[in-house]
Amino acid sequence: MRPDHFDHFDAVAVQPLSVVRHLALLYATQGPAYAGVTDEGIVICLAGFRLLRPRTAEGWAIMSTAMPAHWRWMHRTVAQMLPEHIRLLNLRRVEITVEATFLQGQRWAEALGFVNETPDGMAQFGPNGERHYLYARV
Repeated sequence: MRPDHFDHFDAVAVQPLSVVRHLALLYATQGPAYAGVTDEGIVICLAGFRLLRPRTAEGWAIMSTAMPAHWRWMHRTVAQMLPEHIRLLNLRRVEITVEATFLQGQRWAEALGFVNETPDGMAQFGPNGERHYLYARV
């Protein structure tokens, strides 16, 4: 497994995640982005930062259905890269949202040092009206 820089023009890299391809391509133009690639060349996730304003970014991750088999690798990689990018981008705040029913994602956010700032959630936040929680690492 390796994190590769995700070039927003690399349509082949996002093909396995075609349902969200347009979102990944958009986000990759707004800050640093990476593709998690297996040794066999299969893209299992895309992740990065979308700069919202000076010193504030939104962290994002889009995962394929193959991702659960690689959680340990994903956690180690993100845990290592997150503080490096916070320093390199001179960030004071990184925000992420997690769908309210995605308990593993909530645990992962907290393991990475994010704090839930919306304990009641944000109604109608997801594309299909899902409730999300806003987490921040400051």
